[in-house]
Amino acid sequence: MISALFLSLAISMKLFPAVFLILFLSDRRYKEAVYTVIFTVAVSVISLLFLSGSLTDNIQRMLLNMKLFNLVYVIRGAGFDYGHSLFGVLKFFVYYFHVNLTIEELLNPYLIFVFVFFAFLAFYVIFYETEFWKKVVILTISMCLFPYASSNYKLIHFFVPLYLYINTDKQGKIDILYMTLFSLLLMPKNFRFIIKYKFYSGVLIDPLIMLILLFVIITGFTKTNSSKMKLLFVK
Repeated sequence: MISALFLSLAISMKLFPAVFLILFLSDRRYKEAVYTVIFTVAVSVISLLFLSGSLTDNIQRMLLNMKLFNLVYVIRGAGFDYGHSLFGVLKFFVYYFHVNLTIEELLNPYLIFVFVFFAFLAFYVIFYETEFWKKVVILTISMCLFPYASSNYKLIHFFVPLYLYINTDKQGKIDILYMTLFSLLLMPKNFRFIIKYKFYSGVLIDPLIMLILLFVIITGFTKTNSSKMKLLFVK
């Protein structure tokens, strides 16, 4: 219940942490998941009531701000150089190969793709994955990778699954690969490597690292017990 309360506070500030509701569902803690939704609605409504104007006015202002964010950061691309969204990769290829499509035309197809992809990941986390740190990694990647715009400061969330990974008892053959991928996500890499188009490399590299990490976890070929890399890393 304490987790439900704090998760609801996080969701009330930004919607992205809602992906972690899947952890409740994977543990069959349906009551806690419902309470999280109730707490989120309550905190949001109470917060809006403290602002000037009526509740309806404040909801309309909030929706207007969301539209302005979509216009500035998604369609016009403010902050694009410092993002790691999969949608940013899509925009890069549209610009680079001069595809005759507008950003607005990409929004709905991308949204459908994200819902399908996340549904698959949620199904995997709930019914197949048994290691807690891997569940958190998958959901953290979903939170960072799937939004239309995702700024690099959000990569700090990977400290949580990294902490869980280091403190798990299991060891595997390619722990060194996990540590390499975690390390790459947490180091700056925004170098301009396509000079003609003035794109920063992190726009492509960070999403690629997260997709590789997803692939390594889901394929399951890492489930062995022979590596000492994690112990060396901790020391």
